[in-house]
Amino acid sequence: MFAISNERFRRIILKTVYTSVPVIVLSYIPVLWSNGFRTMVFGSEKINQIYLLSINMSPVNFYVFPAIYLLLILWIWRSRHSNVKILIGFVGMALFLLSISSLDIVGWHLWGISSILIVFVNQEVHIRVFFVVLQLLVLSRYLLRQHGINPDIIKSDSSILISDMIFTCLLILAIVWVSSTLKYLHQTSDLLRLNKKPILVSICGDSGVGKDTIAISLAKTFGKTSTSIIC
Repeated sequence: MFAISNERFRRIILKTVYTSVPVIVLSYIPVLWSNGFRTMVFGSEKINQIYLLSINMSPVNFYVFPAIYLLLILWIWRSRHSNVKILIGFVGMALFLLSISSLDIVGWHLWGISSILIVFVNQEVHIRVFFVVLQLLVLSRYLLRQHGINPDIIKSDSSILISDMIFTCLLILAIVWVSSTLKYLHQTSDLLRLNKKPILVSICGDSGVGKDTIAISLAKTFGKTSTSIIC
């Protein structure tokens, strides 16, 4: 979807397919004959955990994980002019958000953190501070869950309430943070690669024909941080 929506990446789609098919045939398909592999992958109890988080809307249930997954797909499809930096950030935040909505699938969370750090290590302070707060909430939630499953400790109603409140705050803050950060990342990324290949536009004409007007309009179009007007 990323390559289709970005014209300069479309040429690598066929190359990727040609490379992926033999790799899948040679490395993945043979292990399907292994009983251990089929049990570990297709019979894993973790698969069912993506449907544990749901809202009862009798007579049906609203599943949070598929809803978030669909919204993420729609975002990357509608964002259009993306670059590799946005793609890496999107993958990281998507894994982070999906790991929260799937409760105990911590592997996605760890992969998401690594991708997010690649993109946001030099971003503004408030983005990093918000991210640290989210990580502290995640850590608190996992500690409470581990504390609660200890058979030697009786889980009280107050600890259940605290755990549920932490999870509620975590999910809401994570959704808000991901949506706002994706928008910020899209706005601040050098989509036209002007930093690598700057463009010089000369505007000439008689007095009063609108040279300044056109220059200011171009600056607004490309962004004031990406343009310099030399009179």
